[in-house]
Amino acid sequence: MFWKKKKSRLLEPGAQAPDFSLPDQDGRPVKLSDFRGRRVLLYFYPKADTRGCTAQSCGFRDRHATIGAGGVVLGVSFDTPAEQKAFRDKYALPFPLLCDTERKVSLAWGACADGQAKYPDRVTYVIAADGTVESAETVTDIAAHVDAAIARLNDI
Repeated sequence: MFWKKKKSRLLEPGAQAPDFSLPDQDGRPVKLSDFRGRRVLLYFYPKADTRGCTAQSCGFRDRHATIGAGGVVLGVSFDTPAEQKAFRDKYALPFPLLCDTERKVSLAWGACADGQAKYPDRVTYVIAADGTVESAETVTDIAAHVDAAIARLNDI
């Protein structure tokens, strides 16, 4: 199994995805609602420029051209805009990296157990164009996960 469901904490499929606004790697605010009408792959990852997070993010980068029209990838971690910008630039990531430095979004989305967590869990959501959660998964196998997540995003 590529993804492990943690239904007790994650948002359930069919639930309305909670809106949020977070700064991206350039400090510009990004709202989830800005992407209404598009399918969104929202992935939470522990730390920019670490081995597993680099593999995951570069996997999405390498498969970015296969994302169907209207699909969007957004990465979220507790890193600062400067850390996210350095990570994005170093690996030429073609999608926004969002900064949840206050941990509020990760907590609301079930990607961390409490506001004191050092890092968010590796969690991926696919959000429908109407703003409802289609899938919510905890990642257990990064390599297989990237392909499965892109396939799920493209599954219209």
